[in-house]
Amino acid sequence: MVSDTAVNYLVACKTACLLGHRPLNERIGPGADVTEAAADFVRLNGLEAFGGFLREYQYLVDLWAAHLILGSYTPSDTLREQCMATIQRYATSVLDPVLAEQESRWLARIEPPTHRR
Repeated sequence: MVSDTAVNYLVACKTACLLGHRPLNERIGPGADVTEAAADFVRLNGLEAFGGFLREYQYLVDLWAAHLILGSYTPSDTLREQCMATIQRYATSVLDPVLAEQESRWLARIEPPTHRR
């Protein structure tokens, strides 16, 4: 059985996605309170359990989770790597070029460039 907090998070992601909101948008409009739904889930179920959303692709559920985990919590190294892999996957996606560009810019800000010699 799926918990109410899981359903709330999934519905918040769906609502945000359908309204055109993405994790890196400046503002998230009414009816798309993904952050609050995520915090409720983590408070009741723990961060590692929240990491399970990294396996749910519909409505950017995994991408929201990755950014929320990295931006609001101190994840284990394994969970951090999973979050980074999720973001990197979206950064190279051809399905939504605007989203890919947003994620690529975010990665460029947090990852030092590698220099070839």
